[in-house]
Amino acid sequence: MDVNLSKERITDLISQSGMSKAEFAKRLGFERNNLDAYLNSKKKDVNLVIKMADVLGMDLYEFLGVKEPEKDVFGWLFVRGMPVLVNCKEDVEKVLNSIK
Repeated sequence: MDVNLSKERITDLISQSGMSKAEFAKRLGFERNNLDAYLNSKKKDVNLVIKMADVLGMDLYEFLGVKEPEKDVFGWLFVRGMPVLVNCKEDVEKVLNSIK
């Protein structure tokens, strides 16, 4: 799944929301200058990405600019700190059976 989390996209989304970058930064718990540094970084923390979508009043798929999967089960589980992709009920069962 290709996502666009460029500084330009996020800045456009902030602008479209009618919120200033200073207000957006404040709602995220950032100083305004630190927000620019974060937006310029290549790697984005998944929890912060989720919070950014929430602050903008968007669901995560809309924020990421991707179509929502048409599956009943889709996502990532973190097992012992490692992400595991799950695409179906059987994947979830395998993960659960691997946990003792």
